[in-house]
Amino acid sequence: MTPAPFLRLLLFLTVLPGPVSRLSAQDAERANSSAVRERLARISGELRAEGKAQLADRIDEEIRSIARLDDTTARNAELLLVQTRVAAMEARVQRLTDDLRLAASFTNTAAVPEGLEVLRSVRTRQPELFGHVDRIELLKKFDAAKAPIQRHSGTPQPVEGAHAGTALVDEAPAFMCIYGPYAPLEPGRYIVTWRMKFHGPVAEKDACFLDAAHNAVTFSGRNPDGPECRAGEWVEMSVPLANPVLREYEFRFWPHQHPVTLDRIYVFRLHGKPAPAGQAIVSLMGAVKTAGTLSLPQGSSADIAIQLAGGRKGFAHPQRVLIHRTIEGRHEVIDTAGAEAQPGAGQVVLQDGDIIELPER
Repeated sequence: MTPAPFLRLLLFLTVLPGPVSRLSAQDAERANSSAVRERLARISGELRAEGKAQLADRIDEEIRSIARLDDTTARNAELLLVQTRVAAMEARVQRLTDDLRLAASFTNTAAVPEGLEVLRSVRTRQPELFGHVDRIELLKKFDAAKAPIQRHSGTPQPVEGAHAGTALVDEAPAFMCIYGPYAPLEPGRYIVTWRMKFHGPVAEKDACFLDAAHNAVTFSGRNPDGPECRAGEWVEMSVPLANPVLREYEFRFWPHQHPVTLDRIYVFRLHGKPAPAGQAIVSLMGAVKTAGTLSLPQGSSADIAIQLAGGRKGFAHPQRVLIHRTIEGRHEVIDTAGAEAQPGAGQVVLQDGDIIELPER
């Protein structure tokens, strides 16, 4: 015997995953909403034929709810697809624009074509290093396997993919792998980049350490984590360096016992843009958590800049802050602890071009 339409309706509704009008798009798709609407329409017709118009009206409303859900789902799916395509297109345009700007700013592409390739990689990994920059030049490059770079461990070997051809292969790294070359740098902003390849699994945290140092004191350094090292691939890792006065620097690397191949060290000089109106562009170096360059409102203090750079490192001097400033071509150093201790003196106000140094203890 065929069940009465009302009984069949109850049986049908019990197998649905909730009230029909509350079906999600995913549920409607699983239940094959077109078939659901057809079955409900047949039941509605039978109920009307039996004089149960009120129940039939409720079924018809459920049918309309499912139809509206289908329309909304289709529109949302189309909108999401369009938005995804637009976002991908915008990202491609932005990458192309950034690449053209970078290529236009690099002043010696023809002489050192690999320099632009290295810069592109650095910009992808550390875009914050390129703020307030008008022009970039590759000032120096040093082969890790040759003098004047010096090494504690590793052997020079021909390596495929190395820009130098011969790279330093270190399967059993010492505490410090390389140091030197004690290169003199004029006052200015720089990016120092190490090109390397790790051979195997790398620790998740503090996989290595690299720095730019003067008289064995770190002026800019960082500890990249494992995911950035990408074992088996050539990678470029960089530190910013704000140099206030002519100094000799060495570029050191600690692999933290990870087998590694070192290719070259590149020194890029950055030529900055003028500060925007009402702003001062300043740089930080030394025992600060994030060395680099910031744009701050005029009237800002060194304390504000240090806070924005993540604060002092654990080995930083707790009070001393040195501000390097060029006045009419002369290099001057302001020790804020002494200057601010004078009677009636407030905090030292930063000026455009200042370099803030946090000394070690």
